[in-house]
Order: sequence, then structure tokens, then C-alpha cells
Amino acid sequence: IRTLLLTSIVVDIGGQNCILSVANDISERRRAEEELSLLQSITMDVALAPDLDSALKLVLRRVCQSTGWLLGQSWLPKADGTTLECGPAWFTEAEGLEEFRRGSENVRLLPGVGLPGRVWLSKEAAWIKDVSLDSNFPRAVLARETGLKAALALPILSGDLVIAVIEFFMREPRNEDERLVKVITAIAAQLDLAIE
Repeated sequence: IRTLLLTSIVVDIGGQNCILSVANDISERRRAEEELSLLQSITMDVALAPDLDSALKLVLRRVCQSTGWLLGQSWLPKADGTTLECGPAWFTEAEGLEEFRRGSENVRLLPGVGLPGRVWLSKEAAWIKDVSLDSNFPRAVLARETGLKAALALPILSGDLVIAVIEFFMREPRNEDERLVKVITAIAAQLDLAIE
């Protein structure tokens, strides 16, 4: 979808009224304005959140609603630091993802295992074009059954410590969208600041 700014005037050409129009593609400018507005509103909302779970729920909801991801959920390290567990914060408005959510709640991930485990270990965002085909994605069968494909996960840091990982899914395979990763990384940074 492209956003155009159309400017038109009536001009006289050889005694006939004609319309002269100029179209400018302002899609990138509009997208940048929307991203800035999203960052500003999330920053304000996160600052008012009473705790990490509330802030995570808010971010997951806003990111899904604003960027087209179908499902967002959080992962939290166990207190002893040995595994990641699916956290209580999650969001979807899509039908048919309950089984994937239940399956995620029953998984414990070691550092480097699965998408959240990779992000936990590397402390960097990771994108998978199609999780149903990924050999290091323990929930691949569930993803196939529920139709989930592309996924993105990002760390939430407090200093140098990963205190949570957030992950997002959509139903079509998709190559990494660098702009989308940057926007969601900036949102994750707002969580970092609010936590600190």
C-alpha cells in the first residue's frame, strides 16, 4: 500500500480547462510518523505500568495491533538462570492460536534452544522466516498445526542482564524486515529504560 499526496489545479490550455495533477509518494514519511507516534505512546504507557508483566502485556498488545504480528508472548528466565519459561504476558486477536499458547506454556528452553533461547544467549534480536521448518525450534509441530510461520524475538535487558524475551509470530513466511526489527527494538529499549 502506498500513500500519495495528490495536488491538482485547473489550468487553461488552448481555451480548454484542464486538470494538472502532481502526485508525491509520501509512504515512507507516513510510516516514519506512525512509528514515532507508536514509540511516543508506548513510552508514556510503559512509564505508567506498575510492574514488568503489565509493561510487557502493553508492549505485546501495541506491537501486534500496530505492526501486523498475530501473536506476541513473553519468556522469562527462571530465578536460578537455567531455563526460560513462557511468561504470563501475551496477546493475540487471532483465532486458533490457543493450542500454540498452551504448548508454549509447557516448554522450558535452555540457553540457545529455540528462538527465545537463541535471543537469551546472544542478547540480540533474531528473525526466522519459517519456524515450522527450523531445526532449532522445539514448537515447530505446533507452529505447523496452527499455521504460524515468520517469527521475531528480542531481548529485554536491564543493564547487561536479559530479564525477558518477547517473541512475535505471523502466518506467512517472510524474509527479515530490517525496518520492522528496528522499530520493535526501539520499543524494547523503552522497556529497558522503564525497568531501570
